[in-house]
Amino acid sequence: MTFKVTSPESAQWLYKYSRHGRETSIGLGGYPSITLKRARELHMFYRSQKAEGKDPVAVKREREGRERHVWRTLETIAQEYFDTVRQHELKGGGVAGRWWSPVKLHVLPRLGRKTLRDLTVDDIVANFQHEGLWHKKRSTAEKAFSRMAQILRYGKSEMEPFDLTKLEAARAKLGKPKHVAVSHRALPWQDVPAMFKEIPDTSMGRALQLMLLTVARTAMVRFAKPEEFDTEAMLWTLAPERMKTEQPFRLPLPPQALPLLQGQRDDSGYLFTSDYKQKNPTLSENAFTNYFKRKGIPATGHGFRSTFTDWALENGICDIQTADMCLAHQTKSKVQAAYFRSDMLQVRREVMGLWADYITGESAHDRAFRKIREASDTDHEKEMRAILRDAEHGGPMTPTELGRWYRDSLEKADILDEPTFSPDDRDKG
Repeated sequence: MTFKVTSPESAQWLYKYSRHGRETSIGLGGYPSITLKRARELHMFYRSQKAEGKDPVAVKREREGRERHVWRTLETIAQEYFDTVRQHELKGGGVAGRWWSPVKLHVLPRLGRKTLRDLTVDDIVANFQHEGLWHKKRSTAEKAFSRMAQILRYGKSEMEPFDLTKLEAARAKLGKPKHVAVSHRALPWQDVPAMFKEIPDTSMGRALQLMLLTVARTAMVRFAKPEEFDTEAMLWTLAPERMKTEQPFRLPLPPQALPLLQGQRDDSGYLFTSDYKQKNPTLSENAFTNYFKRKGIPATGHGFRSTFTDWALENGICDIQTADMCLAHQTKSKVQAAYFRSDMLQVRREVMGLWADYITGESAHDRAFRKIREASDTDHEKEMRAILRDAEHGGPMTPTELGRWYRDSLEKADILDEPTFSPDDRDKG
């Protein structure tokens, strides 16, 4: 390293070296803007680059080009990454699964204007500590952090380097999230029939009715298309990309759902549309939530799936495995899926029929006795009716014994696949 005086007021630091038998030099900067300490640091850096077989001049040009480079903001990189992967890698184009929402709500507002050069560990930590996000909303925070990491890996390049160890350091500083389980608000099943009657006859109302009748996920209903429904077979068939499990799913339709499918076709291609079609043809993801808030209903759309499960289990309609299958939960292990491939459609159709009858006002009790009256007059039924008649006239069975016998008899005779009581009858004894 040499020091060259260029005028009485200025001087320059130089690094002279030989490459391929030719002597050359590069400037390390002018004095006094570049101090002796800084000049030595640059000298050592370029010497190390030369020792690795690199041309110090080329290295200097690359560094100067990087410094002149206009760094993109995190918001720009995020949008570019989302547009790149949404059509081929994200289910439903990244919309149905709401991939973009955690980024939009919990990363970009505070970090969006940062570049990869400016983004620090403390910036990341402060963002996820804002309003207690990291500990109060664990699932949301984890999604936002994971997607931010994907964006940073995508944006990292030679021209815009980023030290990915900053992510590990930030996570270490944030600590392990304190998990507080918060369930979706769910309406008691006893209150659903009254609520169902009050639903308005609007696009949102019909969509809500279909969601309640089928206990489908809100996204399944919001993005439903007419061609998915077979009204003759009474089936709603959803393709793998429309399902959270990424498996095709057949959903039985109760008769009460058919009027909701009539006359709903328009240019949007969706069954239920928004009032603001020019901006977004589909119903808003908050459409049901906003309705519940206006009506003072303490529930969420997803919470009604829990309501259905409570109704089914508390009233002996079906077991938890069948209830989960009605909800399109992934209930089988890989081994079970390999050997048991039935989707239990007929069983689910019967359960969902009872649910639809219950929330729309027809009791399972009435259905059961109507089915008995219409059945053929077998010897078993004669015996059953005789015992019922004796019990009404002070027969030997207690009410508890009679109830137990009655249900067991129906199951053995395969007369009744449905409960012999309505949910309302249980409290009446």
